[in-house]
Amino acid sequence: NVSRIIKEEIDGVEQCAKDSTPIPKPTQKPMMITRLFILTARTWKASIRNANSMLLRSLAAIGIALLVGMVFFQQPNNATSSDNRIRSLLFLICVFALFCVPAISKFIEERLLYNREHAGHVYGPLEYLLSSWAVEVPTLLAVVLLYGIISYWMVGLNPGADRFFFFLLIIFLVIQTGFSIAQLISALVTSVNMAIATFFVVLVYSLLLGGMLISKSELPQELQWATRTSYLYYGYETLVINEFDQRSFGTEEIKWAGFDELEPTQLKWTNAGSLAGWIVVLNCLIYLALRFLHRE
Repeated sequence: NVSRIIKEEIDGVEQCAKDSTPIPKPTQKPMMITRLFILTARTWKASIRNANSMLLRSLAAIGIALLVGMVFFQQPNNATSSDNRIRSLLFLICVFALFCVPAISKFIEERLLYNREHAGHVYGPLEYLLSSWAVEVPTLLAVVLLYGIISYWMVGLNPGADRFFFFLLIIFLVIQTGFSIAQLISALVTSVNMAIATFFVVLVYSLLLGGMLISKSELPQELQWATRTSYLYYGYETLVINEFDQRSFGTEEIKWAGFDELEPTQLKWTNAGSLAGWIVVLNCLIYLALRFLHRE
């Protein structure tokens, strides 16, 4: 009886296999632009659902801008205000460097999702990076505008319109470089705590060699080249020149900082290009890390 039942089941399975239609082949993978559009839309929806994070960023930018504006309110347009102008720029650089820390945990959480979906051939590292940029860049621009518009005019920094917009450009490049460093570290290490610790090591290194605590000219000759390995050096140097160049005061501050190796306008744009180059190189390294170091 057992043999008969097994034979009947086998015959039934074979008959079903003959009668059933063939399994269709998987459809063709969507084009890259389609995958990028869908992934960007999903990332935007996730950001909107997590609106508390975006709201906190905005409120923090407004609060810090108001605090800086009140502490350094309407500096006089003479040499007596030089030190306070330098301090406001120094505080500005430090604040935006710290703005990148909360993003580390977000990057690592997203990396876990990326590993799973990349293993399923849903999308690749390029689509992931581009969609992340499409969401992060407008958010960072909003933060920079909120901070810049409030603090710049409350402090009474250089009133030229070209100086103000160049100030916003440099602030955006500095904070975008910081976010790229945070994302690269998050792609290389295995835990949030390790990523934060590594980021603070990089941050302290950049602050020490950023020209804010000790000038380039005061460093030993053998170490002066190392200032160019600090991304904060480019930002601080450019903001100081943007503030004091062509003024009747502030030339001593520029000389003390050792920022007189090139013509000021040329140096400003060279530094802006250097920061943009940092961002490109860092994102290429992020791509390579996501492409070759992460497997599920």
